[in-house]
Order: sequence, then C-alpha cells, then structure tokens
Amino acid sequence: MALAFVAAVLTGALLSLSRVATWSLGPILRLLAPIAPIAWIPTAIVVFGIGNTTAVFIVFMGVYFILTIATLAEIERVPQEFLTVAGNLGANAPQRWLWVVLPAILPGVFTLLRTNFIAAWMAVLVAEMVGLRDGLGAIIMMGRNLFNNDLIMFGMVVIGLSGFLVDKLLGFVARYILWWKL
Repeated sequence: MALAFVAAVLTGALLSLSRVATWSLGPILRLLAPIAPIAWIPTAIVVFGIGNTTAVFIVFMGVYFILTIATLAEIERVPQEFLTVAGNLGANAPQRWLWVVLPAILPGVFTLLRTNFIAAWMAVLVAEMVGLRDGLGAIIMMGRNLFNNDLIMFGMVVIGLSGFLVDKLLGFVARYILWWKL
C-alpha cells in the first residue's frame, strides 16, 4: 500500500505538471482503474509465480489507480489563489507543487488510502486463498480442506484483528502526522 500511495502521488504530480503526460497516460489510467484487484490474480501468478510478490502486486494494482484518480481530484480542488500567491512569492512550478499542492492533497489522498485498505486487504486474502501457499487466506483454505472449523475461525479472527490494528495505525498517522487538514 505504501508503494501504491507514493506511486499515485508521483503519478498525480506528473499528470498535473505535464499536459503531454495527462493526454497520453490519463486514458490508460481511467481504463485500468475499474479492473478489480481480484482480476489481476491470474496475471500476477503467471508473471511473478506463487509467492509474496504476487500479493504485493495485487494490493498495488488494487490501490494505485484509485489513489491516482483521487490525487488528481484533490489537485483540482487546491484553490488557485494558493498557487497564485506562491508564484507571486517566486516559486516555480515544481516548488509550488512541493510546498503548496502536496501538503494540500496529502490528507485527502491518505484518507482514501485508509478507506481502500479494506479492499486491498480482501484482495490479498483472496490471492492467498487462490494461489499462495502461505498467509492467512491459505490458513483458511487449509481449514476448509481439512474440515477444521477452529482453524477457519482462527484465521478469520487474525484477519479481523490485523485489519483493525492496521486501520488504527493509519488513523494515528492521519491524525498526528497529517494533522493540518483533518
């Protein structure tokens, strides 16, 4: 998720600073965004094999496009007056992006990242159930194959607790690190 967050913000920067990039990459982004993370599982297994890289790829694909579109929407919401004032104070385009746009968009994009965590978490679990040999999804599948309800319930409890803790961590980051707009 961290990789997707950074890549989405960088892609948003590129698209907001370059009309050529917007013209060429924008349609591709909007074409790939609606594809569910679960649909990437067969491609990920073929390209990366069965392993943790597959799960990382699926999470990345599930979060990256949505966050990039959100980044672009947040960039459009930055008041033009902020950019004008920064320009009047001598900031060039990259400086305006770094010191005005980036702080303005980070809280909103991060909030969407936190919201998308649940979808990304589900995609990883499905990937583990379908093609990976380790992980919480694989534990649940092992419990299913062995008709062991205790193992299934254990996996579900760990999934719930892990998701809860990560959400609390992301909430802490949003509250104490990105405090200026929340």
